[in-house]
Amino acid sequence: MKVRKVLSFPGRPHGEVVVASQCSRIMTAQRKLLVSWLFLGMVPFILQARSYLKLAMPHKITENLLVPPGAERRINNLIELCPMNGCHIGHVWWNVEITHYYSLEHGHLYHYVVPQYNSHGNFLIGSEKMEPFSTAPSGCANYSYPVELYFYHGSIGYYSFYDELVGTYCIIDHIAYTHVAGVGTFDINGLALAEELNGDGYRWSLWYSLVGALFRGLVLRRCYISCKRYGDKCAQMDVSLRRKAATIYVHENMRLAAHGATNYHQMALLYLLLEGLMSDLFLLAATDGAFDWVQHVSLGYNLSGILLMLFEIVENTGWLRESYRLFTKRYAFQLRVVTDRGAP
Repeated sequence: MKVRKVLSFPGRPHGEVVVASQCSRIMTAQRKLLVSWLFLGMVPFILQARSYLKLAMPHKITENLLVPPGAERRINNLIELCPMNGCHIGHVWWNVEITHYYSLEHGHLYHYVVPQYNSHGNFLIGSEKMEPFSTAPSGCANYSYPVELYFYHGSIGYYSFYDELVGTYCIIDHIAYTHVAGVGTFDINGLALAEELNGDGYRWSLWYSLVGALFRGLVLRRCYISCKRYGDKCAQMDVSLRRKAATIYVHENMRLAAHGATNYHQMALLYLLLEGLMSDLFLLAATDGAFDWVQHVSLGYNLSGILLMLFEIVENTGWLRESYRLFTKRYAFQLRVVTDRGAP
């Protein structure tokens, strides 16, 4: 067994030196690195896994909200039949615009859009009165009807976010007060969103489900292997690491773009980070419940990742002076540390 050299200092009890020596043998450099990797790499990944799994799971549109084959699209008396002008989802207001409807056996099925968000979907209002939803004002009592909705929200990539809602529609203020019944993703975007979706099978996004998980897994694996190798070298050279040094090393190896990556690679990674940011923003706007704080933490991680990636792109150009570069890097690193400490 290799014995670590311990220095004794005048005036310091010998017991303190022995305890420090024992602690250094227990918390080796490799273990410090792996503990830092666990808290700085795995904890953010676990917190983000909740939102990832919610959107990656297959979803199925309620049969009542699907347009049957051969149904005739109508626009006559559209405002008189349903003057709904908004929807309240997860404490967020969404204005809607109805484009057409279908007359079916179970009622009128309306197609609507949210123009500023590139969102399309259908909704169906029941014929029997019911108690208003909890977020509806008191004036909607005795004036509320059941409502079911779904919509696809276009993203920056070739897929869309799916949201299914249930609640009540108030005929006094013409607003639907709803809560989220299900979320998901589907490989559809652009003009295809305006087309009616048929079929009652399960849907999911291949791009969102595979690319995001594969990318995050490779980053964690690369950092883990680097920490193991660096810890082995420290053990061979009989060198101890302080906690701060181990944290900085893990931060540098958790960077999404490896050292020497071109700006093209970094722009591709920036796109993936923006997709993650879009996912968090969508879930924050469409989700209400006790786990809202998880979405805020996940949003903070993605924002800090985007900030660091933008800095790496500018750093590689060589436009910054050394003093400005070090100041900006120190500031960005401090923001990342604050974000990490914000996690429970």
